[in-house]
Amino acid sequence: MPAPLFDIMATTPRHTLDQPAFIAAFGLGAGGVFLLTVMIRLKQSRHLADASLDGLNAAYPNAGFIGLPLCLLAFGHASLASAVIAMILTVCVLFAVAIVLIERVAHGAGPFMLAEFYKREAEVTSGTILFSTVISLVTVCLAGMN
Repeated sequence: MPAPLFDIMATTPRHTLDQPAFIAAFGLGAGGVFLLTVMIRLKQSRHLADASLDGLNAAYPNAGFIGLPLCLLAFGHASLASAVIAMILTVCVLFAVAIVLIERVAHGAGPFMLAEFYKREAEVTSGTILFSTVISLVTVCLAGMN
């Protein structure tokens, strides 16, 4: 997936990523499904880590592996900006929130919770998918400056 992501991000004009209505609709939809699932699972006496994983499973749209090629085939190159936005929100926001909640349970909350939080965040952001997404965004920004 990172290779098509680089290609799509490098060829997508930066102004097409400025879609606040889509960002709000997708973000609220995915976040709402995640939170609702977590709350239901917690009410069913699940641990926070299990409930977070269930919430991630319910809210995950698979926008990267399936969304990008499917949008390209069905709607053409113009639809890729929305698929890229959905993928970025899923990978950079939804995954991060779920992983932090899962890791919080695994490590507990003590006097060094903030240090543990930053350590976990550093581990999360070093992942290949997050790295490729950030590099792609930088590429688009630099290409838009020229």
